[in-house]
Amino acid sequence: MFDFRSSSCRPNCLLQQCVLPTLVVIFSVVVAPSHSPAQSWLAAPLRGAVQNPSAKVAKAQEYLESQRWDLAVQQLRSAVDDRDPDAQYLLGWCQANGKGVPRSLLDAEQSFFGAAQRKHFAAMYSLGRLRIDTAQPGSSKRVASGIQSLKDVAALGMGAAMRRLGQIYRSGIPGSLKPDLVEAQSWFQKAGAAGDAESLYHQGEMLEDGESGKADPAAALALYNKAAANGSTSAMVKLGVLAQSGSKPDRELAMRWFEKAAALQSLEGHHRLGKLLQASDPRKAVEEFRLAAQEGYAPALVDYGIAQEEGVGTSKDIAGAVKAYQEAAEAGDPVGLFRLAICYEQGLGIRKDQNNAFESFQLSGQAGYAEAQYRMGKGYASGVVSVKDHIAAAAWFQLGAAQGHAPSQCALGEIYETTAGALQDPDAAFELYRSAAGQGYAEAWFRLGRMVETGKAVAVNLEAAYYLYLGASQKGYSEAEGMAGSVARRLTPAVVKAVEKNFNAAPDQLPNLR
Repeated sequence: MFDFRSSSCRPNCLLQQCVLPTLVVIFSVVVAPSHSPAQSWLAAPLRGAVQNPSAKVAKAQEYLESQRWDLAVQQLRSAVDDRDPDAQYLLGWCQANGKGVPRSLLDAEQSFFGAAQRKHFAAMYSLGRLRIDTAQPGSSKRVASGIQSLKDVAALGMGAAMRRLGQIYRSGIPGSLKPDLVEAQSWFQKAGAAGDAESLYHQGEMLEDGESGKADPAAALALYNKAAANGSTSAMVKLGVLAQSGSKPDRELAMRWFEKAAALQSLEGHHRLGKLLQASDPRKAVEEFRLAAQEGYAPALVDYGIAQEEGVGTSKDIAGAVKAYQEAAEAGDPVGLFRLAICYEQGLGIRKDQNNAFESFQLSGQAGYAEAQYRMGKGYASGVVSVKDHIAAAAWFQLGAAQGHAPSQCALGEIYETTAGALQDPDAAFELYRSAAGQGYAEAWFRLGRMVETGKAVAVNLEAAYYLYLGASQKGYSEAEGMAGSVARRLTPAVVKAVEKNFNAAPDQLPNLR
């Protein structure tokens, strides 16, 4: 377990912190496939936003295509002096992404604004995106300005701007704009009518979930199919997921959809295809992970790292696994952060560093990964921290338990059962154990057995206790075997035989306890 002693952080402040993702501004005005690879988002502003470029801009584009950033910026600055709006837009793109110049969103905004004043579509769109994406909570005027810029370019027929407006109204902006699902659906409908396939997909999502009215799965499915037919890789992936997880799973249909999405450079498509192939063709699965991982798709980086760490479908490469986890962690992926924390904790392919392990576990837990929340709770509950802190432990376990994570539920139940004072709550402990046991968690079966044997929060029931100990023992909880024997000696042979018969008939079914 990681060592907290050198950390001055306390959980009551840690759990209140927001882990904000690093803002990466990538401006694109073309309707590209979801999770397009890096070369696609790089190419989009160059090929989709500039029509009939001047000689200077055309030369700058050549430099940008070949990633000769400094030379590109020189050409663009010269063209900006000629008041060329294409050059202003592309210079803003370079400034926003730190290509050939120090990254500066303020400079990028000024460049986009200059081009937007001349009705440059891409600059108007990018200006709106930048103002909204960089607005601080409560910056209502800045958000309104960004929305107006998007509306201006949407009025000129840009489907991508309409889609973005739909996304903004669907999710809202904390402190600045409340969600408006009717408005969101309206913008998605306008974008879909303008030929934006991804907006058809978003309409389907809202219909499936009943966000803007009554749920209509059939209409949603029709929209997903229409969106996929028009090139939406998000819709293709969604159709694959539905085929894979429906009442009658169709693996072959799911594979065809994932393959179609992957063929259109959908990183999620590659990743989903890899997950589907893991059992039947691990080498092919790893290749799919690699294709998505090399473009920075965090979930694929994690699975590619796991394959390298375990040597499944590829040669074992611990250093490569650590590198993949690091890249995923830098992107804020909670599982990547967790896997990296394990590497730091164990010194696996990297220098052992308990402080970095703690930080990565913490960030993973704050990002919502239940296993990391459980590990944080265990750290505080066990006293690996400077002193045991059951309040801090309970706070972390609660986060995992709320997600249905059985180990967190059981650990939180143990705190409620065994800790004196305000945290003591045997009834809550009983319910948490029962929930975890219902998922087959062996320790929860054991702890439930103890409660019904001793009559804590429930009437004494030796038959149920024996049944529960049998289940815990069968599931691998070593201490349960001795307890089962102890309880059996307090029952008649006929009762023991009857309990065992019932258990063997349904070994995963919990007995009636209340």
